[in-house]
Amino acid sequence: MLSSGAQGRYAVGMLANAMKPLRRAAALALVATALALSAPAAMAQSTGPYPGNPTTTTPQPTSAVIDLGLKPLGAKFTVSQCGFLPGTIVRFVVNNVVITPDVVVDTNGCVQETFEISPRLVALGRPAGLRLLAATGLAAPGTNVQVKVNGQAITVGPIGSVVTSVATGTGSNGASRTVQVKFTVVKPGTTDTSGLARTGTTILRWSPLGAGLVAIGYLLVLVTRRRRDAEAI
Repeated sequence: MLSSGAQGRYAVGMLANAMKPLRRAAALALVATALALSAPAAMAQSTGPYPGNPTTTTPQPTSAVIDLGLKPLGAKFTVSQCGFLPGTIVRFVVNNVVITPDVVVDTNGCVQETFEISPRLVALGRPAGLRLLAATGLAAPGTNVQVKVNGQAITVGPIGSVVTSVATGTGSNGASRTVQVKFTVVKPGTTDTSGLARTGTTILRWSPLGAGLVAIGYLLVLVTRRRRDAEAI
């Protein structure tokens, strides 16, 4: 028989051995609970928001302005306008007048526009009698500037008018493109109130006319005198 003290120690040992599986089970339960609680947070950190479809950039229209300043009567020049898509069509509109035909863009992405300013002013709807006077030097031959653009003649207005050409086509980026060319038509020299350039040759042009007028006046006076003499007889 065991003493009472030995019996007590034996009972405690048996109880401890019996509780070991329980402690292990409790520890496993705590570990499982911790894992279950931490898993969603870890997944949330590792998985970011869905990036979605990649964004695309739409080509934007382009434009350019070429200011040529002042251009005198009689000037001839060509302007190169670039930045267009090779092989496409460009249309020119000058002071609201469409220039035909359209132009094909070259391999460098450029088009050429040729301007030719008439050295003389032109008249719009001038009667035949006034045109005759203008031809003899008694009146100005015209008041409006005429410009040829790629061979097509247009009237743009009096001296000081601004010529504005707008080229419209497809840019090198595939979007629309416009190029504006502008200049102001001026007199090549000193001008009178008629708006025409005058030089020393004007005096020579008027000399024969003056002599002719004097001769006509003399003849009229002579005829009048002879008529009076005939009536007196």
